Amino acid sequence: MAPCHFPENFPGGTMSFQHGAGWMPLLAKADDALARYGARVAGAKEKLGSCRAFIRGDVPQDVSEQLRLWIRDQSLCTCEVCGADGSMRTWGWRLQVRCDRCDDEVING
Repeated sequence: MAPCHFPENFPGGTMSFQHGAGWMPLLAKADDALARYGARVAGAKEKLGSCRAFIRGDVPQDVSEQLRLWIRDQSLCTCEVCGADGSMRTWGWRLQVRCDRCDDEVING
């Protein structure tokens, strides 16, 4: 899985997006919600099968926490590969949310 990099969101080069492209629409929605505070989604990564987002900017803590939880919850039912509805799957020792089609591609090559 190749990392998704969007340098305009982290001009200092310190953060990146380390997950499949299927979660980018979730992060784009979160980024739009943060715009009213002048903040951005500065990066994200996959951890234990869900998406963990990093926010840069001055956002009230309750808003930041609520948005992070929304991203995590949505990622748990969104295919990390293509963005379709998905569920948690195992791939060797790794956890990943995938749809049936992407899971078949992983299993059958």
